[in-house]
Amino acid sequence: MHQTTEVDDPRSERRGGAGRRALVMVFPAAAALDLPRNSQAAGRAWLDAAGFGDSKVSNDHVRFNTQGPSVSVEDLGSRNGTFVDGSRLDPGDVCTLFDRAVIRIGGTVLVYRESFSGPNAPDPPTGGLVGPFGLRSLAAEVERMQAIIGDASRPILVTGETGTGKELLAQELAQRLRRRPAEPFLVTATPPHLFDSMLFGHARGSFSGADRDYDGVLKRNAAGAVLLDEIGDLPADEQPKLLRFLDSGEIQPLGKRPERVSVLVIAATNRFDLLEREDRFRPDLLARFSWRLKLSPLRERREDIFAIADALATRIAGRGYARDTVDPRAIEQLLLHPWDRGNSRELRRCVELAATRASPPQLPNRAVSEALAELGAPRQAWPVTSLSRARARQALEAAGGNQSKAAETLGINLPQLRRKLEK
Repeated sequence: MHQTTEVDDPRSERRGGAGRRALVMVFPAAAALDLPRNSQAAGRAWLDAAGFGDSKVSNDHVRFNTQGPSVSVEDLGSRNGTFVDGSRLDPGDVCTLFDRAVIRIGGTVLVYRESFSGPNAPDPPTGGLVGPFGLRSLAAEVERMQAIIGDASRPILVTGETGTGKELLAQELAQRLRRRPAEPFLVTATPPHLFDSMLFGHARGSFSGADRDYDGVLKRNAAGAVLLDEIGDLPADEQPKLLRFLDSGEIQPLGKRPERVSVLVIAATNRFDLLEREDRFRPDLLARFSWRLKLSPLRERREDIFAIADALATRIAGRGYARDTVDPRAIEQLLLHPWDRGNSRELRRCVELAATRASPPQLPNRAVSEALAELGAPRQAWPVTSLSRARARQALEAAGGNQSKAAETLGINLPQLRRKLEK
């Protein structure tokens, strides 16, 4: 058997972190498994010992090579095959695993993680955010924040791509950090032409159309919390007004005297260039948000995708997916899709579309295939998370036989591709 070396692993220099290597089971249960011993045949008994039997897994199904800077997997001529990132391994083909590789053996779906921390059991949701494994660092930061600042009014900035759950995280922060969180919590996109009036309020007659006094959202939500959505789009001429409030705690309603208000301000943005684009966002305003939380996109936490889909199915159809009516290939498809058109929002649409073809608790492979096709082709492919001989051949075929182009697609150099094709 070929032993994977650092030269075979184009990502070995990117490794790091204090976690351990692990296989995170996505289906039929959520649990992290320790890797089998180096070069030892693993199969049904290995899963049985972990408490997750699978009759579709052969006794000697796979072998993991765990020595060196990378991990590789080899199929041992199993009855139902070993699939890595959707491609079936040829018997004897040694496939290098990179972080987030999806492995399917029998009816079991796993995600390989190079740096896994925490217990093997899944975590409960963080408020409305489902993340049995991929939200651990975020949940720990929220707990640390709660312990340090209590119900103080220190502003918080939440960043994340569209559909990652910024509003759900803000709701959880409001619940944990304010004495009166439930009713006062408010979401606003702060439209520029209404910024002053909406946020700070105004007196009757202070401008054309002001036919009554209005308490702005900050005063109306005193002792509570306010989410300022998409704060990265706030025009430069409006930013000093928010800065003054964060500095002094005073609001200045149009046509009224200033007054002090205690409110937790949570700002959210899907822009990650606030620091670089200082002409668009004031650095002194950004500095006031000393607590910052980032929500990872689904592509960075593949191990959470099916759990999120199951929770969405429960909300949509009133029940989640049953183990005996779910096709593992359907889950594999969900994990291999990039979700780059809206993350959980796009996933919700997929669940809705699949439910029109097979209502939960069923999840057949065809329903997911048709739902993903209806959503349209992804705008970008996943980064390569495994390299097998079959995958190298597929890339070469897609490149019309051009080895240089195939290597570029895979993110490896030409000698690495040639070695993989020759094995």
